[in-house]
Amino acid sequence: MKSKGNFLLFSSKIEFRERLFKQNVSRKISLIQNHHTASPSYAHFNGSNHFEKLEGMRNFHINDRNFSATAQQFTTFPDGTIGVSLDRTLNIAPAGITGANSNGICMEHLGYFDIGGDKMTEAQRDIILFLNAILCERFKLPIDTEHVVYHHWWSASGSKIYNLRTGDRLQGAAAKTCPGTAFFGGNTVLDAQKFFIPEIIKYKDNNLEREDSAMTYDYNKIYKERIYASNGKLIRCDGDYKNKATDVRIIKFETGKVEYRFVHEKGKKVSELVKKHGANYGFNGPYFYNNLPLGDSKDHDNAISSATGKTLKWHEFAVVNGKPTIGQLNKNDKQELLVQGAPLLVENGVLVYDKYRVAQEVQDDIGKSRCQRTFIGIDVKGDLWLFIGDGRTTSDQGLTLEEMALFAQSKGCLSALNFDGGGSTILADQTGGLNQKLNTGASERVVHHAILAYLSKQSEEPKKDDGAKMESRYSPIEIDLIDTKTNTSETVQGFVKDGKSFVEVRKAGDFFGAKVGYNSTTQKASLTK
Repeated sequence: MKSKGNFLLFSSKIEFRERLFKQNVSRKISLIQNHHTASPSYAHFNGSNHFEKLEGMRNFHINDRNFSATAQQFTTFPDGTIGVSLDRTLNIAPAGITGANSNGICMEHLGYFDIGGDKMTEAQRDIILFLNAILCERFKLPIDTEHVVYHHWWSASGSKIYNLRTGDRLQGAAAKTCPGTAFFGGNTVLDAQKFFIPEIIKYKDNNLEREDSAMTYDYNKIYKERIYASNGKLIRCDGDYKNKATDVRIIKFETGKVEYRFVHEKGKKVSELVKKHGANYGFNGPYFYNNLPLGDSKDHDNAISSATGKTLKWHEFAVVNGKPTIGQLNKNDKQELLVQGAPLLVENGVLVYDKYRVAQEVQDDIGKSRCQRTFIGIDVKGDLWLFIGDGRTTSDQGLTLEEMALFAQSKGCLSALNFDGGGSTILADQTGGLNQKLNTGASERVVHHAILAYLSKQSEEPKKDDGAKMESRYSPIEIDLIDTKTNTSETVQGFVKDGKSFVEVRKAGDFFGAKVGYNSTTQKASLTK
């Protein structure tokens, strides 16, 4: 993502999606407007003048059209990039179609797409389909001509000249041919129903899920995503707290670069054990009874508890020679740690949560309920994924076994296992609990154990875009950047060291539209706005 003046420019669909789903949008959205710019056209675009064209449109809208800001929220380019207007946020109605702006989002496609005009590039065609599909997903809109619309379907006075459902022509003259008589096969409602709408649906079904699975996650960094399942399909809705869903925190640990311990101490909380034993992270694992873990558990050669009854059917999580594994394992083998959980959620990449819910005699308050959850998964590379789900609050409904299994599967996990959840669910670092308040601080439950993660020197240094090295003795945290003037927010990764919170100056500058400076003489950075 690049930033200049009043605009952002995205070449990565993943980065764009992350920002879109993190935004808090209070305005009701029911229409996605498609326009072509006509001028500037392809003849005015040289492949590197994105910001020049965006500022030019903004100046025209403000100085010639007397708009308060850029008319559109988004602009697509022939090279497949997306421009985002910082002065026309999603919480501000666009100036796109008279009579259709109050609940609309406006996107301009750079080019002149009337018959005989510009021939749309494949890159722009792809990004137009992506943008329409992802906006419909974000705002839960049906993909049809009553929600994905063209400027041509309205008159200059703001009345509809087409029935948006049937496509029948009504009275009145169109304000423009926009988005063009050759735009995806034509600019009428029937044209859109025949050509454009099916292409968006096809893109959503065949591409969006694959692009989600291709998303990259930095090791040891905490991510937060919001999900729910509907009709067997996982739906991601980051930042949407109007609908029933659940926030899940995620950390991916690189195999061979992290040391693990299982510590059992009667009367202790996970956060206390993290601090006592100097771990980078700690989380709860097995169910417990009478202060002891249920099932087999051990820390290296120190056996802590043994399986009996139904726990003999449960699966184990173990670490052998630094490599995490999930299976039905022999506790007498040499392992750095071993604990048990149930039910198994994913096996060989296949959802098996219901099969093992029955086979492993998982009680209904675990197997058939929604609640906070702790679960893990292992992908094809052997990397360990930790998932911490919120729940039982007004904003988070908690996860079902199905949602857990689908989520782990979506991250590429070949196997996944459920641990103790509900009030036991906790993720902690040296600063204390990191998940929802209901489970942390004074509310943190005593679970008498912790699975501890120690990051190696290579792993514990977070990535920096500018190549600068950060000090390694840190604890990662999420920091919310909030702009009260534009009513926008963004969650970025920071860290805590010696009780102080830090965030990259450039990240803060990008979000607030401030200029970042550095004086090499005084060795001081500055933010100017």
